[in-house]
Amino acid sequence: MRIRQLVLDRGLTHVRKGWYADPAMPGPLMAAARVGGRLTCLSAAAHRRLWIPEAPSVVHVGVSNSAAQLRSPHDAMRRLASGEAVVHWSADATLRQGTGSRLLAGRVQMLVDIARCQTPEVALVVVESALANRVLRQHELSAVTRQLPDHLRALLSTATPLAGSGTETLFVRRASRLGIRIRQQVWIGPDRVDAVLGDRLVVEIDSREFHDRERDADRDARLIAAGYRILRFTYRQVMHDWPSVEAALRAALARGDHRI
Repeated sequence: MRIRQLVLDRGLTHVRKGWYADPAMPGPLMAAARVGGRLTCLSAAAHRRLWIPEAPSVVHVGVSNSAAQLRSPHDAMRRLASGEAVVHWSADATLRQGTGSRLLAGRVQMLVDIARCQTPEVALVVVESALANRVLRQHELSAVTRQLPDHLRALLSTATPLAGSGTETLFVRRASRLGIRIRQQVWIGPDRVDAVLGDRLVVEIDSREFHDRERDADRDARLIAAGYRILRFTYRQVMHDWPSVEAALRAALARGDHRI
């Protein structure tokens, strides 16, 4: 009777058997609760406002290895159908183990699930975003990497909190294959730039959000006056047309734009 009265008084939503939630609960958390687990992987990263390449098309849910009776994220009266959710089986996906909450996987488990589920580059992007946003501390990174295969451990151990965005992380990782020294988030006079290759080649990575072109032009003029050369790439180029970015970099390096 008390639960029924709360449902009437507060407008609680029936999530699944024995579970009720405030209607204001974020949709992905509600969906994970309907399935019978905790929000994890890219879904949890998006909930924590970390940088991800794109929002997942279906919810990622962590459940314990012994979980049963998983339900649809859209309707708790139906069993979970193929393709409705990505299920991550883990002993840490229970309330009694790890950190986090009953509906949200702990940050370490979230990152482990991302590393196991996504490409190595996506895993690096999210780990660096977690470090930059202080969701994960540098000394905690080993708690993530020790649960992963050697090749992922080696890659993620290089993560830093310097990147201003995921596109910057991807740029630095890919450009480093060219064998040139790269410094991130460098102050040049009053301006902080995304990256400097060698001594003089500034690279700016425009985000997918709106950019103030007048401000960018003023900054570019100051940098050029100080003797720097500038390359600017868009989110689309870095994410979807890397060959054009690499071709521009190789041409600039061949000209010696990175040298004093």
